[in-house]
Amino acid sequence: MSHLASSFGGRVELLLVREEGLGASYSGEFFEGESGFQSSVSISMEGKVTHADWKGESAPVWMIELTQSLLRTTWRQRGMGTPWPRRLTRWRKGTEET
Repeated sequence: MSHLASSFGGRVELLLVREEGLGASYSGEFFEGESGFQSSVSISMEGKVTHADWKGESAPVWMIELTQSLLRTTWRQRGMGTPWPRRLTRWRKGTEET
């Protein structure tokens, strides 16, 4: 896991593991404050996002929703001929409870 912790909000980092035409698999790391979460994340050829193999707890719901939105946008771009990015990283403010 990365040692860059944010005191508020959260960061999603996805590293490409495998391309499957219009689908892909990523290794995901999710950071919120001092907490870190890991899972594999895949998007099917039909655009369905799936998280699996959580190491410990799963990430907060808002981070999972951010990941789904990010991958769906990337999937639409892939359908227009853009290659799958090797790395996707996004930071968001988070929720009021963060």
